Amino acid sequence: MPTDPTRRLLEINDVALLVADAGGTLLTSPGQIICGANGRDEMFVGRAASERRRINPRATHDRFWSVLDQTPLSHPAGAARSNADLVWLHLRELLAALERHDLESSWTLMVPAAYDDEQLALLLGITRSLELQVDRLISAPVAAAATAASNMDSLVIDAHWHRFSVDPVGMSGDTYRFDPQSAFDGRGSAGRGLAALFDAWAARVNDAFVAQTRFDPSHDAVIEQRLYNHLPHWLAQMARGEDVVAELDLGEHRYRAELSPETFIATADPFYRVLTDRIGDQIDNRTGHARDTALVLRHRLVALPGLVQRIAETGCEVTCWLDEHDAARSVLELSATPDSGTDGAVPLMLEWNVGEHSPGSPATTPEHATQPAGESRPAPADPPAPSHILVGGRALAIESAGRELSQHWRIEREPDGRAVLVADPAGTASETAMINGRPAGKYSPLESGDQVRIGADDYVLLRVEESG
Repeated sequence: MPTDPTRRLLEINDVALLVADAGGTLLTSPGQIICGANGRDEMFVGRAASERRRINPRATHDRFWSVLDQTPLSHPAGAARSNADLVWLHLRELLAALERHDLESSWTLMVPAAYDDEQLALLLGITRSLELQVDRLISAPVAAAATAASNMDSLVIDAHWHRFSVDPVGMSGDTYRFDPQSAFDGRGSAGRGLAALFDAWAARVNDAFVAQTRFDPSHDAVIEQRLYNHLPHWLAQMARGEDVVAELDLGEHRYRAELSPETFIATADPFYRVLTDRIGDQIDNRTGHARDTALVLRHRLVALPGLVQRIAETGCEVTCWLDEHDAARSVLELSATPDSGTDGAVPLMLEWNVGEHSPGSPATTPEHATQPAGESRPAPADPPAPSHILVGGRALAIESAGRELSQHWRIEREPDGRAVLVADPAGTASETAMINGRPAGKYSPLESGDQVRIGADDYVLLRVEESG
């Protein structure tokens, strides 16, 4: 089914909201806001906030999407008095980064399975106040299971900022149906999400620097934040089976520390154990046989070293990975005219009949999903993500050279290790960018070999493999 170019999708996950259209991802924005108690304090939203949260932790808010209620905040954030106010602020800033015609499109919201009716109603009220035309809500695990097209009962496994989720989706005939009674949202202390896991890993990196160089990054908030900003790149290297040497610059000094994947996996074990125990419980309760249940993992889990091996040790195998675009593409191919209630209510899809609405292309099972325990997992992305930028004949690391290519364009590293060209919305009209001769979007994934032109300046993305 051809995709309607006037439709947009917003996937709500507090690791990063995702906006997509028929051409792919338009932008992502982490669910974080930095804002002090009075309105005179500068506000940072999304990625700008995530890159400063260790510098100003007291003013950082990162639970508003997972809680989504109108309970008064323990300390105000500027004009915001509740988590719903913070959600409104985040959506307002996200929409401001889009073109006006994006806002005039019809929107589908892909929502977490953990949201109850009150939260969904509150979310729709917020989108209406922002003049967003929402035509459908769809449960994220249903979209993921239907996209995976396994033709059997599924467990959709995902990561959130403060929890992990294992959501059961049953298969009956041609219909995938979410089972809310069996959903696991992992909000207990043992089920903490990526925020706590990244904190644990950052502590291990800090320990490595102290042990190997006697330099303690945690003594300076700016340096500690730099460590956090580099962490996704180091994790992506581990996931590709590469040796990892962490580097931090401090003035004229550069500190290097070797990172052990085994240490990172051991640190993550308490988090992984919650997931694997729940996967086992779900399989026992539903079919009793791992071979009768498809395990579908979302892209937010792809760079977590050792996770697939830990799952394999339980006797289960990952059936497929879904990349960032798969589920969004399938949802955008749904009919643009869903059945609404007699009162014009926005419908919520908790089931997907693939006979009536067939996902565009089933996800494939990558080779790394069935690697035996203990073996390094190769990269899910092909070709490998670029590591350097060729600037004036010199190959410079993306982490050091890509942050500010110009006043209005920069290259960022996503949590899964990909490199993306990101625009400052205010500057794209005065300074355009081209990728391989085509106009760049506001959020454009990059591959090795891509040629980027910004004004009169040319850049080439490279993959430099270390040797020796």
